[in-house]
Amino acid sequence: MQMTVKMLIEELKRHDENAPVFFSYNYGDHCRTTAAEPVRKVRERDVVEWAYGNCHRVIDRFDEDETETEEATGAVVLA
Repeated sequence: MQMTVKMLIEELKRHDENAPVFFSYNYGDHCRTTAAEPVRKVRERDVVEWAYGNCHRVIDRFDEDETETEEATGAVVLA
């Protein structure tokens, strides 16, 4: 199940409101290190399903070369 903004708010209520917020990702090295970076900005963007990466890809509606804008799954909140 994918998390919604409402679910995220409920989860965040369980934590110290002054705790820093980071996001984690696979760094891509041979050790599969999990890296962490602070969240500096939250924004709303459109995404499309991306078969190549087996995930979603952020699209830029203002990019004239963007070919998948009509297939956008809708706006999502990105951190």
